Amino acid sequence: MAAERLDYFPLGLAQDEAFCNRISERAHLSQNMQTHKPTLLISPRRYGKTSLAVQALRDGDVPFAMIDFFVSPDSNSISAHVLNGVAELMTNIMKSSEKALKFAKEVFKNLEVSIDLGRLKLQLHPGAAAQQNPSLLIFDTLKQLEEALTKQKQKAALFFDEFQVLGQLKDSQGIEGAIRNVAQQSKSLSFLFSGSSRHLLSTMFDDRNRPLYLLCDRIHVNRIHRPEYLAFFDKAAEATWKKALPRETGEAILTLTAHHPYYVNVLCSRLFLKAEPPTSMDAETTWHQYAQQERSRIAYDLNQLSVNQRKLLLALSSEPVGSITSQKFLQQHGLSGASSLQAMNVLVERDYVYQNDEGLFHILDPVLQYVLEYL
Repeated sequence: MAAERLDYFPLGLAQDEAFCNRISERAHLSQNMQTHKPTLLISPRRYGKTSLAVQALRDGDVPFAMIDFFVSPDSNSISAHVLNGVAELMTNIMKSSEKALKFAKEVFKNLEVSIDLGRLKLQLHPGAAAQQNPSLLIFDTLKQLEEALTKQKQKAALFFDEFQVLGQLKDSQGIEGAIRNVAQQSKSLSFLFSGSSRHLLSTMFDDRNRPLYLLCDRIHVNRIHRPEYLAFFDKAAEATWKKALPRETGEAILTLTAHHPYYVNVLCSRLFLKAEPPTSMDAETTWHQYAQQERSRIAYDLNQLSVNQRKLLLALSSEPVGSITSQKFLQQHGLSGASSLQAMNVLVERDYVYQNDEGLFHILDPVLQYVLEYL
């Protein structure tokens, strides 16, 4: 039986051999976890923040649990996610549900502690003595966890993903305050935050009137540079075909995807299924086919935008723009200065557009760019 191929370009979490570079970010994050410095990962969507967080935590050999707020309609749901994450963390620390059960009963006097016999999974629920207010429940649970870890001389981490969902709830500030109170004093438990909306996260962490103001060190996750990607392509090609990937193919991949991590993996996941190393023409053909498949999704997304927002995207599909309020630009695209600025603010907030270090506005999604330009 032939050996199973390693997937070097997963569309979900990228770990271990499938994880590309991010050496400085991983070292920075690992150091913060070791010193219990709360950290906020910032990047556009689909840049691999979750993969980076999980890989860095595994690098540091620190027991951790990920708490995903993606489906959390209210504060009670948030508190339930936190309790589930703490239960998972205790199981990861103790290496078994039975040992975690005994430990949890010693730590959480105000919670109901049990094992789900169907899944052999530790469960934590508010007991009769627990604070029923979600903010107080989260504070008490995290504080008791921190105290127990310190007593045991054990380091651990909680990774809060899609954290911006909390900020959208009307009563979020109580929970934000509870998390801050524990995170800023922690000696054993590390806190890591991430999410898919930079605008909402900024509202939570940059507003001096919010509890999380200036709590975190920031790590900005950018696109991976050309040399690192080309070296990774070579490693994957040698493992797949025992041959090097033609350099022009690697260059074509990076040009088509504009180094966007998600789309590099999308394109390569298709190219690396071929029996022989693909050519640059293979890369172009495969990318064109993928863009055609995505055209209806792109059309749907564009229909959710205003006329002025679509005008700006069409303008940027031709070339990056520095000034969107120059008389020439406004006349060319039928916009006023105020409408252009208002539309651009929305496009930047929603990650349709980004501004590079040179002050030029670009379309962030290379598939959107390709569809607008060619399809």
